[in-house]
Amino acid sequence: MWAFFVDESFDRWYINFEEPYKRGEACFDTVDHGLDIVIEDGRWRWKDRDDVAGQVAGGRLTSEEAAEVWGEAERLAAALDRGDCWWLPRWQGWQPPQ
Repeated sequence: MWAFFVDESFDRWYINFEEPYKRGEACFDTVDHGLDIVIEDGRWRWKDRDDVAGQVAGGRLTSEEAAEVWGEAERLAAALDRGDCWWLPRWQGWQPPQ
């Protein structure tokens, strides 16, 4: 879950479907699955839905991995449809350091 700001004002929430971060020797590695959810003004929408199929076609994800991505995406979409904003108690009102 990412928070985006424009001119120091909160703009939107962003859910990026990706592998958990793994610590490398001098970096952090992850694999972005392409699919995202954007939450603005209390409404959510899909972003880059076709990217998952493109990653399967390109060999970056297996069909099984793509099914897992979509399963998690549908679970989160259902939670959002129910109004479950699990991140807000911890992050609402957070501001980046100035």
